[in-house]
Amino acid sequence: MYDIKGEVVDEVYVNAIKHDVKEAKLIWLNGYNFEPSLKYRISNNLKSGIYYFENSSPFVIKGSGKADVLVVYPSNTDNAYNKVGGRNFYTKPKADTLSFKRPFLMHRYAYPFFQWIVDTDFEVEYACDFDLDSYETFKNYKVIVFPGHNEYWTRKAKLNFDRYIAEGGNVVILSGNTMWWQIRYAEDYSKMICLKGIGDSLEVDSLRTINWNHPSLNSSLINSIGCDFSYGGYGNRGDKGWGGFKIIEDSPLFDNTNTEVGDIISVLSAEYDGMPLLNIDTNPTIDTSLIHFYKIRLLGYDRAVNSKNEDKNGVFIVFQNTNTSGIVINAASTNWCSESGIGGVDGERIKKLTYNFIDFLVTGKSVF
Repeated sequence: MYDIKGEVVDEVYVNAIKHDVKEAKLIWLNGYNFEPSLKYRISNNLKSGIYYFENSSPFVIKGSGKADVLVVYPSNTDNAYNKVGGRNFYTKPKADTLSFKRPFLMHRYAYPFFQWIVDTDFEVEYACDFDLDSYETFKNYKVIVFPGHNEYWTRKAKLNFDRYIAEGGNVVILSGNTMWWQIRYAEDYSKMICLKGIGDSLEVDSLRTINWNHPSLNSSLINSIGCDFSYGGYGNRGDKGWGGFKIIEDSPLFDNTNTEVGDIISVLSAEYDGMPLLNIDTNPTIDTSLIHFYKIRLLGYDRAVNSKNEDKNGVFIVFQNTNTSGIVINAASTNWCSESGIGGVDGERIKKLTYNFIDFLVTGKSVF
């Protein structure tokens, strides 16, 4: 068994059971349901983290809630894009229900971040998307970090997320296309459901598996994370931008990072979340007729396009909803934690910025 750095933490020998893959039916829906070759009891000495057995899917050991920082592994997104068995939420024909009982790879948009943060001096523990359905799981952490591509959320998770911030919890979002689709879990939690509005006939509109910004869900993404994908788009499709965030306002978060107004933080981003901006061609500012926060700063932005080739944007923001709520730092790019971000040409600066984001919120330093 390996940790996220590839170091061996345990070793066991297994008489593997040979299974006939051809006998498995509707794998994307039911999983393989093979007889286990190994049952393994986790040692109490194994600290919270991301691990994997040789040639197997990664898994998360949850924390006790006593550390400063919680990192959330985007397991729902991994399942949504997992093609094992022939279907996912994007294939043709697509699935509307996907089993978690399928092998999958390490989340590619966050793997470099996972490797980096274990070498910092932060007290860090881990959870996955499913754990957000329980507020008790994460309410005591000072900061929650969402790396990579955290697209699929249940209603319980979103409500708990909003409650955590309202009660003073701080969040660092290092993800684009965040909180875009609502999902439901099956009764036994072995599957996730997202019909994307097609034939979802639940009587309770609030649980329909559609985009979170749909009016029937009565739940604003802007109020939760400060931006959303309807204003954002694709950052690497021949748009008018700079291949990353152009810094337009100074911030304490830039201390010791060699970052100044006018700099470009190089992040080749597949997807951005954006917000309503004015004067984007000359001096971009937030449209305050649509955005209402106690405090908000637009630190940087990039140009993007949507699927209709319409001009959109990606934003790098910090905000506080009310004078008693927690603070949210959102570098709203799918690639901030990826090989083209924290592992890319501007990686050292992005590591220093990311360190500051977490450090300032853990220690209570001013971010405005």
